[in-house]
Formats: sequence, C-alpha cells, structure tokens
Amino acid sequence: MTAHTGVRCDGCQKQDFVGSRYKCSECPDFDLCETCEAKGGVHDTNHPMLKIKVPTATESESNSGASEMETEWLRYKQAIDRYHKRVEQQNQARQNGGTTTCEFLVAPTFGQPLTYR
Repeated sequence: MTAHTGVRCDGCQKQDFVGSRYKCSECPDFDLCETCEAKGGVHDTNHPMLKIKVPTATESESNSGASEMETEWLRYKQAIDRYHKRVEQQNQARQNGGTTTCEFLVAPTFGQPLTYR
C-alpha cells in the first residue's frame, strides 16, 4: 500500500500513514487514519468524513495534503452553505413582508464552475 504523503492524522499525529484516509468535509484541514476513525470519538460525529482509499498524486505535491478533488469539494460545500444562507434570508424577508435583493438563485453543482446570477 502507498502512504498518504504529506498528510498527518489529527487523531494520533502519525505522518504519511498507510491505509484509508478520512477527511472531514466540514473542517478545512482535518484528517484521520483508518485506526483513529475506527476508534471513534476523535471528531464531531455530525461532520461527514470523505474516505480516500488511494493517495492522490497531488498529496505529495501539496503541503496541506488536500487533493484537487478535496479542494473542489470544500469549495462546493462552502458554496452550498452560502446558497442555503441566501435562501433562508430570502424566506425571512418574504415572511416579514419585505422584498428580496436576489429573486433567482442557482444551487451549485459539484464539479461545475461556481457562479451566481
């Protein structure tokens, strides 16, 4: 098996570990090795974890260890969070009898450019 080069487990602090890597989809830089993930209680159980079985080529090239896919996933997650916040703001404005500044929102699609109308 190949090691996740440049990645440190935030549970046991093991660097360049072998086996599956679990990356938090909520936190910007939180990774667990499969041993720490199996133990449980190391991280917020409400945060979905991305299981990465095979190290990506970008891990060894990046100081943070985040692959392009992971970086895109975090950008997508942030865009979805902003989208939901804007929808909630529009709903509150309507409930209060006001008008909204943006009547047309497009939900972000993973893998597509993040654009707003």
